[in-house]
Amino acid sequence: MSGYKAQDAEAKREFIMTIKHLNDLAKKQMYLCGLCYCQLTAETASADKVNNKLGHIDGNILISCIKCNMARKDMPRKGFRLSKLLEFNSDRLVYSIDKKEKDIYAKMKANIGGGQSIIFNRYAERIETTIRGA
Repeated sequence: MSGYKAQDAEAKREFIMTIKHLNDLAKKQMYLCGLCYCQLTAETASADKVNNKLGHIDGNILISCIKCNMARKDMPRKGFRLSKLLEFNSDRLVYSIDKKEKDIYAKMKANIGGGQSIIFNRYAERIETTIRGA
């Protein structure tokens, strides 16, 4: 608590945080990190500011693990969660449909709404492709 208070005092931010509020937040989050959802312990839990321009005040605190709190820094929460999701799924297999599964390909192709050209023959290039009528 004293470390958070010193941070906010040095940055001239408001500090209104109590142990009861932190415990209530941790319980509400089921003792899981609010960013990566790992199990929190007394040693790994930290009070992460949602908006880093504000101090440690009610409504601006998310209980997260120290690792996520340090890694996120000023990154928006949504962007950080996306990066954690990508990291979590980086070793997952991506299935492709090749010649061995040509019957699956035929079924998918036949059941695509709007015609198969939308999915199989079109692509968009950033800044190059324009939408007609826009």
